[in-house]
Amino acid sequence: MPKYDEINDLIAEKIMGGRTGNYSTEISEAWAVIKKLERYRPLIGKSGKKGWRAVFYKTKSPLSSIFYDATTAPLAICQAALLLKGHTGTIMSIDDVIEEEGKKLEEFLTTD
Repeated sequence: MPKYDEINDLIAEKIMGGRTGNYSTEISEAWAVIKKLERYRPLIGKSGKKGWRAVFYKTKSPLSSIFYDATTAPLAICQAALLLKGHTGTIMSIDDVIEEEGKKLEEFLTTD
């Protein structure tokens, strides 16, 4: 099972009440995660070389922020949301993302 699927399953279980979706790859699905976690004042924006940063605040203090940088906004949202909920077991590194995206590109280029 690709790591994106694992992240989607964890988001469904820990945040979305069992509702499945492509949260880590589709922005419209990731936005549903943002809506669900609005009380944590989410911020999403561009971030340096890695692409996107998602931030959630546990309290009103800026020191309570939980954030994650990723190559895509949906992945940053999902990873930060999982960290917010205390899950650190399936966090994709940049190398994991590159490997996963490389496989998709290879499949696309070799499909007739």
